[in-house]
Amino acid sequence: NDRATVKALQDGQRAAYEKHKDRLKNKNGSIPPMESIKLAIRDGDLDRPDDPVYANCIFVNANSEQKPKLFDVNGNEVMDNSEIYSGCYGKVAVTFFVFNTNGNRGIGCHLHAVQKIRDGEPLGGTVVTIADFMGQDDDDEDILG
Repeated sequence: NDRATVKALQDGQRAAYEKHKDRLKNKNGSIPPMESIKLAIRDGDLDRPDDPVYANCIFVNANSEQKPKLFDVNGNEVMDNSEIYSGCYGKVAVTFFVFNTNGNRGIGCHLHAVQKIRDGEPLGGTVVTIADFMGQDDDDEDILG
């Protein structure tokens, strides 16, 4: 429902395409239209039709080779990874980029940081932390057989 955020993300994706579309050229020198390449912003109804979590949603497939910075609502760095989970509400710092590797062409999204704004319903599962293992029998010999 947040059309302003969706538009800002789409504008960022389009800007990356316009600025770096020459990198998408095939060996014949033609540049594919943006609509024909793999995009970071996706329609949940089209990409994940069997998953109710994605129904009526737009999502961004973002990743990072390094752990993104995590912040709480007050701007303090979060050290407990379980504080930020799929389904919480937040803000993200991202950069869109063009890729063309071994014929796989598209626009990716690099995730730099996440700021949690408030809790939400976990999507597609539960949040698990080391605390879930505390208080269990410490006799690992039975597990190792």
